[in-house]
Amino acid sequence: MAVEINKSNFPAMPNPSKTMAGNALLLFINYGDGASTENPKWKLLGGQRNSPLSMTADEIDSSDNASDGWGETLQGPKSWSIDQESVYKVNDESVEIVKYAFLNNIPLHIMRWDKEGNAMTGFATVTEFSDDNPHDDVASVTISLQGKGAPEFKTGVADPRLGA
Repeated sequence: MAVEINKSNFPAMPNPSKTMAGNALLLFINYGDGASTENPKWKLLGGQRNSPLSMTADEIDSSDNASDGWGETLQGPKSWSIDQESVYKVNDESVEIVKYAFLNNIPLHIMRWDKEGNAMTGFATVTEFSDDNPHDDVASVTISLQGKGAPEFKTGVADPRLGA
């Protein structure tokens, strides 16, 4: 007789932390017939390996004589960027769209989405478009995106690949 094991019979770990694999984050561009911020046409950037988000603020020195020799800093203007690294995929339309935006100085509306439904959207300028084709490794494309204005963070965002 086979023993039947039921997942619900195991006790739940209190306050479990949830870890996310890097491949659960994807970068999309809003492009297509009729695309707008109100009616986005999200297109996945193919071959993604890494798309780290960096947010920084300029430092403003606010030290004075009453600081007792210690520096004091205020937060100045903020900026954000994403440096996208991808495996080069032959005939990938999204790479051609980004290259066109770079060559023609067109800001992209982008979304960085994770499989838990968390997303960041915003407009960004393509400040770098590079490819690398070593003789002993896979060809790759690197894209640098510099944010224009504040990014918007959302939760509960459906998978954009489903064309909702």
